[in-house]
Amino acid sequence: LERNWRWVAWFAVSFLVLAIIPFALEGPPPYFDFINNIGFLSQSINTNFHDTSFDSFFRFFNPFFGIDLATTRIITLVVKIWLLLATIYIMAQNVHHRTFVNGGTGDLALLNGIPSLFIVMTLASPIVWDHHGLFVTLAFLLMLKCIDSPALWAWFGFAYLQEFIMPSFDFFPWSFGRLVAPLIVLWLMWFVTRNKQEARFLNAANRWFESLPI
Repeated sequence: LERNWRWVAWFAVSFLVLAIIPFALEGPPPYFDFINNIGFLSQSINTNFHDTSFDSFFRFFNPFFGIDLATTRIITLVVKIWLLLATIYIMAQNVHHRTFVNGGTGDLALLNGIPSLFIVMTLASPIVWDHHGLFVTLAFLLMLKCIDSPALWAWFGFAYLQEFIMPSFDFFPWSFGRLVAPLIVLWLMWFVTRNKQEARFLNAANRWFESLPI
């Protein structure tokens, strides 16, 4: 328990340092911009295909079904709360089963919760542009050592295609593939929690790299 609290303190200090550096270089405007995004841009009635957030997705239904903006805000909030609860559960499963980092100490076990944390931090944002997919890159990469069946590879490949390969285009709802892709990876994280064996693909790739005459 004491080691876990040390990790919490370390993360708190790290976030504080990350906040101080841009404040020292740029001043408070970036933080005011964040407040502006939360309070104004995210509540705009306008829609943007390149914004793949839950907020933007549900705003597209307003003109089709005559839904007012206040109702859309409530729906978006409820969905994000469910996403947070699901992520906390999956995070706890990943930490308990050591899905990604198979260390024996509690300190290393906590690292298994970071990939799902990146996903929920990205999807919970009121504005998600195409380049924000960089934040979920680690989650995608770590799944390579966990999936080991054709069905899971198909789901992972579809998510990877939507997140990193598919170009941006304006055609609702297909332009929101980058909203669906992290959700698929989050589901895969839950699905593989009890699979403690590394994927055959990863083992074969490791053996091939080790055999190279470098």
